[in-house]
Amino acid sequence: MNKWRLEMLIVIGVFLVWWLVFTLKLVSPLLVPHPGLVAKSMFALLFSAKTYLEIGATLYRFGAGLFLGIFFGLPLGLSMELFSLVYRAVIFWIDFVRSIPATAFIPWSILIFGVGSNSKIFVIALFSGAYFALSTWYGVKAISPGRLQVATLHGFSLWQKIIHVIIPETIAHTVSGLRSAITVALVICVAAEMFVGTKYGLGKVLINSQITYETATLYAWIIMIGLIGLGINKATLILERRYVHWVGK
Repeated sequence: MNKWRLEMLIVIGVFLVWWLVFTLKLVSPLLVPHPGLVAKSMFALLFSAKTYLEIGATLYRFGAGLFLGIFFGLPLGLSMELFSLVYRAVIFWIDFVRSIPATAFIPWSILIFGVGSNSKIFVIALFSGAYFALSTWYGVKAISPGRLQVATLHGFSLWQKIIHVIIPETIAHTVSGLRSAITVALVICVAAEMFVGTKYGLGKVLINSQITYETATLYAWIIMIGLIGLGINKATLILERRYVHWVGK
């Protein structure tokens, strides 16, 4: 069966179950509103200028934090395998950060950067950078020693080894780390916006809808966030197939 047809059938099946739950009153309508009301709320959101301010604010924090995470995580991951001192200095802290829920860092980040966007961007960068550094390190660690020996025999400098051997060989792990970092960054961004008061942001509208019991609007925002995350992941896959099409082959 065509992949898209299967996905559409699953979506239709979910909405049928949802409609039956509402019709048979298996759950309070306050908790599970009619699918039509959610569709109406989503339609209204799509034609509201404020919606795009909320989305834009979240995407700005998400993008800025992810960029910083990659900017620092990539060279750190490379250095961890190339220089044993760097590995010994940072591996404990990377594992330490990954072992703590991201929301636990938000109050500390607020103390340092205040309640604005910078505190959210910092937490996103911290966690996405940790994931990206580890995936890059695994990639460098997996390189065949023979390839590096051949490069040495040809007189390659360390920089030439990085450009011509290490980066091409680690690209599969790097791309995998990017996917993980994207997911982590979006989750942390929305959670941070729910945790800290902000003028605009998807996390803020979620918590506001929950507080005011506007459940149809809440469901509409949840679906919209899911579609945004899905779109970002699909765009990443398209870019991967276009520019690093040899990965996995």
